[in-house]
Amino acid sequence: GTRLAVSDAFPVPEVETREALLRVMVYDSKGAMGYDTTDQPFTVTSGATGVEQPAQPTVFALRHNVPNPFNPSTLIRFDLPTAARTDLRVYDLRGRLVRTLVAQDMPIGYHSVRWDGTNDQGAQMPSGVYIYRLKAGDFRDQQRMVLVK
Repeated sequence: GTRLAVSDAFPVPEVETREALLRVMVYDSKGAMGYDTTDQPFTVTSGATGVEQPAQPTVFALRHNVPNPFNPSTLIRFDLPTAARTDLRVYDLRGRLVRTLVAQDMPIGYHSVRWDGTNDQGAQMPSGVYIYRLKAGDFRDQQRMVLVK
């Protein structure tokens, strides 16, 4: 089924307020399908609740980066239902390696890595579309992200 989650780009305040906007993101098993942001402020009260995720993931998943488009950095999330050799790399549209974010054995769990828009040499990359690819055990997936200046 579909689950709803609040993007960490727009956290819900932990205190009562009349000055909040909310972005709701809709996810499927591969990542975000879409989102909507409230047009008007709303009130968060003590009755607000959250939905807990399972203690450990049950399937491999590469999530959409948040935010997207981004500047200056973005968060890439992925789920590992078993420990696995994990490689997470960023490529340009010509298929050239830009940055290796993860290249190690990783434990079971929910993981996140921040990309700051730089290459492996530390140089800032230009605006454009980039591909991030996850290899974990036999699992392979990729997503697109947009760096804007």
